[in-house]
Amino acid sequence: MGQKKRVFTGVVIMLVILFGLLRIAIFTGYHMVSPFLPEIARNLDTTIVVIGLALSIRSAMGFLGPVWGSIIDLFGKKNALLIALLVFAASYTVIYLFPGLLCFTVALPVSYAATLTFDSAMYSYLSEMIPYEGRGRMTAVLEAAYALGFMIGSPVAGILMENFGWAVPFLLMAVIAAVFAGILGFVLPKEGEERFGIDASVTQAMQEEHAESGSYFYRLSLVIKDRNALAALLTGSLLMGGNWFCQTMYGGWLEDNFSQSLSEIGFISAAFGFAVFAGSLLCLTLTDRLGKARAMKWGAIVTICSGILAAFTNQSSLIVGSIGLFFYFAFVEFATEACISLCTDVRAEIRGTVIGSSFGALAIGSTVGTGVSPILYTMYGYTPCIIIGTVIIAAALFIIVRILTPGFADKEA
Repeated sequence: MGQKKRVFTGVVIMLVILFGLLRIAIFTGYHMVSPFLPEIARNLDTTIVVIGLALSIRSAMGFLGPVWGSIIDLFGKKNALLIALLVFAASYTVIYLFPGLLCFTVALPVSYAATLTFDSAMYSYLSEMIPYEGRGRMTAVLEAAYALGFMIGSPVAGILMENFGWAVPFLLMAVIAAVFAGILGFVLPKEGEERFGIDASVTQAMQEEHAESGSYFYRLSLVIKDRNALAALLTGSLLMGGNWFCQTMYGGWLEDNFSQSLSEIGFISAAFGFAVFAGSLLCLTLTDRLGKARAMKWGAIVTICSGILAAFTNQSSLIVGSIGLFFYFAFVEFATEACISLCTDVRAEIRGTVIGSSFGALAIGSTVGTGVSPILYTMYGYTPCIIIGTVIIAAALFIIVRILTPGFADKEA
């Protein structure tokens, strides 16, 4: 007990805040492609369907989520974090220096592979210090940074693109990632090293206690054979897919239906980013209190209701359609963050593999959403994208109610 108390100090809060600030920059780069997809397509002399395919390839890197998770076991959490940040910075620098379709299509997925590796290592690192009953709040803070990348980064990216060119924001994100790599390289203790109040014996004991034994394929087989684990991964995939069916083409919807400029799209994106941030605040205040599965259930229910509103109003009213999308993005984020929190303790003895697999599952959903929605939008408009996204969320709700709620009842009690 004494060892755990020495870990839960201001040091842990400092690390969560530091990781959160870094995620704002990383996910500014991640989010800024979708709202400005038509602008990027024009500058690369291609179509939104092709750029949508590039986004889909980026998301498909998440299929290898278990591989990115296993990098943690191979190199250690700190080294995996630093490698991921440097690869991210390099890939975005390439997009700026060689602004062509080929480099964009190759560098974008590489940046996402680095992001997944970073996130898996970060969650694994912090989960060793924070007990299960507190991880909903941990996830909320970290995912709030994800939302702030949407809310703050999108208008900034829009202004930079409008005044300095579409590739400039990528260079800015690369520089920030490289700077933070240097900061984390100094701040984070190595295995068995004491630094900033984190005792060496404590960190080493936690690493030994939760060490993942066996081969990678053996650990993966444990995930596949676990009914609750598979249900959680499938639910996360469906929630993310439903999200990206609506999120991928809202920039095109704003431009085509209501003639919004780049800066206007950026500021409307900020409002949607605030919706995601609000979802993180809900996770912060409600997930641990309600229980992860119940939070996922209510998040999915409100998302479905919001999707129905947006589907019926998006063609006739910018304001009402945007309100529907606002609540859709807020509550699907709430449900998804609760799902991530739940995945941190499905199988504690193989946490790194489960977390990596969860990001892989999320990527399956986003790959389908980003790949199919531009085609659907080109052929039929935005309304079918919203309808299909809402139906997918309904499928996630079915799994939450039938499997996850009873499956995690004892743990969440």
